[in-house]
Amino acid sequence: MSNERCAFFLAAALVASCPAQTGPRACSPSPELDRFYREQVRNVRQGTENALRKLAEDPENLFLNRWYLESLDTRDPGGAAEAYRRKLYQHPTDARYLYFYGRALMGAHTTQAVEYLQRAIAADPDLPWTHWALMEIYGSQPFRDPARLAADTLDFTRLCPDDFAAFNRLDLIENPDMLRELAARFRSALERRNTSGVPAYYPRLWAAESRVAGPGQADAVRRRVAADLPRLIQLNPENYKTQLDAYKRLGDTAQAEAMQKKLDEVPPRLNVYQTVSAWIHSHTYPSHNAPPEARARWEEEELAASAGWVRDWPDEPYAWAFRFSIVARQDQTTAEEIESLGDHVVEVARAHPSPWSQSPEFLTVAQEWSRRGIRLADCTTLAADAVELILRVPDRQNELYSNDSTQRYTTATTISGLFRAYEIEASSALRRKDYSKTKDVISQMKAWIDRHPTGNPLPFSSYSLAQARVADAQGHTMDALAFYQRAIHAGNLDRDIMSRVRTLWEGQGGSTAALEAWPVRAPDPAASSSWNAPATEWIAADRSLEALHAEDLAGRLWTAADLQGKTTFINVWATWCGPCVDELPYVEKLFALLQDRKDIQLVSLNIDDDPATAAKFLRERNFTFPAIPARQLVHALLPQVSVPRNWIADPAAHVRVESIGFDFRIVDWPHDMLEKLKQPLR
Repeated sequence: MSNERCAFFLAAALVASCPAQTGPRACSPSPELDRFYREQVRNVRQGTENALRKLAEDPENLFLNRWYLESLDTRDPGGAAEAYRRKLYQHPTDARYLYFYGRALMGAHTTQAVEYLQRAIAADPDLPWTHWALMEIYGSQPFRDPARLAADTLDFTRLCPDDFAAFNRLDLIENPDMLRELAARFRSALERRNTSGVPAYYPRLWAAESRVAGPGQADAVRRRVAADLPRLIQLNPENYKTQLDAYKRLGDTAQAEAMQKKLDEVPPRLNVYQTVSAWIHSHTYPSHNAPPEARARWEEEELAASAGWVRDWPDEPYAWAFRFSIVARQDQTTAEEIESLGDHVVEVARAHPSPWSQSPEFLTVAQEWSRRGIRLADCTTLAADAVELILRVPDRQNELYSNDSTQRYTTATTISGLFRAYEIEASSALRRKDYSKTKDVISQMKAWIDRHPTGNPLPFSSYSLAQARVADAQGHTMDALAFYQRAIHAGNLDRDIMSRVRTLWEGQGGSTAALEAWPVRAPDPAASSSWNAPATEWIAADRSLEALHAEDLAGRLWTAADLQGKTTFINVWATWCGPCVDELPYVEKLFALLQDRKDIQLVSLNIDDDPATAAKFLRERNFTFPAIPARQLVHALLPQVSVPRNWIADPAAHVRVESIGFDFRIVDWPHDMLEKLKQPLR
């Protein structure tokens, strides 16, 4: 559904005044509505459309309006602001509409959103979700305000004391008295409920209670943990993670080790993306000198694994697209099998559409079909549909979660996907000798380039290559050579292209010596954008690590004080991140280099959902560098996280520079990083 249709539908749906809805009824939806949210809105591709349809049935519903607006946070921040502004104009003093409009502005015009949310509180201080929205803002890195976060969390939990999620940001609250009060409320809420999910929240509670414990109160905190433990085991005897945390706090090493062993035996609960990534990184492709049977065995295992993915997630386009790409690589796969499986990928993707995508799953089908000459007209159509989806990628990211680095990465990824789709659309049309369609696509490429000035050389390279191929196909050899040269100058050094250039050159009577004198050069690195720049390009950062207060996987407590007085190299990683796995052996080597240094140290922050997964990973690989489970901290600092990521913090525990990604081209990564650490931070 387009943004215009969404806005029209919403404006039509919001036709009635919203009566006040505060108190307990405003804290949680009905069971039926909660089920609708869990099944049709939360983490669902068409969640926004589903929320809008339900909103048309009940336009006054507080929760439907809230869920709709939250669904736009990553899809189109600020996209509904105009529709809600019009309704606020009709109800300028209604707290509900002040809240709706303020929430609609979040992520796009957040400073203005705060103004309207404060006005909503003035109109009705007992509307809880206004305080919730401010908690989101003040808990985000760009708008971080621990004092205001604490105040709004106190207000929200006064109104909705049994909402456990309200206590998710306790680690960001600095005021001891406020934190003590919130910890007491959290404990009361947890003790009022007796369900199997309750034990999972206790590590967060214990961490807060430990932070506010005064001198000499450590024993009292441990006694409270010991008193909690029997009830938690009764509620959920298989929550080994909470029990592990408790035994560590109690200093019971034997029981902690027993819980760790049980955690290691429990397979993690992963979604399809995590499952595929975990398989890839636990099954290294055989080296080039491995025997053929080793490579054949690996390919058989990969094929079998992909069959399991589509069996377990039959409605997930990503699983089917991955399966398709694996099957396509098999030598014995026939064109008929590729066509049939491709049809199924397209069918699943059409049945579960995304509002936008940087790389639509059916584009993989179009690329392979085009390569094999299968249904070229359909390839052109699929690629054109992919272009339309990619062009819908929002120009702006949510300002609560993004920064300059993530914006650059998103832009580069979108450009890459867009011009991949353009190339497939143009090449499949060209193979059908539909020169008119091919030139139309080339015109679209040129129009995009004219409207979007960028230092990224990929668009111009793709555009020039498409021009070269058309000229080549029509027998205009000299034109083709000129366009090929422009593509090469823009950085396209593909082996097949270079071979084709040589053939055309020699066909015109050109000599090898003259061809070698042809000005062929890679693009100036200084002019390149992030898509092909070295991953270890360091950029300025400004982040305080004062909130650090966590034990590493070896049991050592780390706080900001441990970072003070030294320059600290901080690696942010996850077990499901392939480049992280590639980089960590070098991190271990850097750690070894720093053992005798008094002025420099190294720590790592792991963002896995389950620290036990990271602990097992490190043990299996004999890595010894400190690894701190810090998912909540990292997401608080960078809610939209890309890893691997390296930070360098100054002796005041303040991150000053960062790099994103792992550059495998560096010959001696550990020493390169060491030299960087020796340089003064500005």
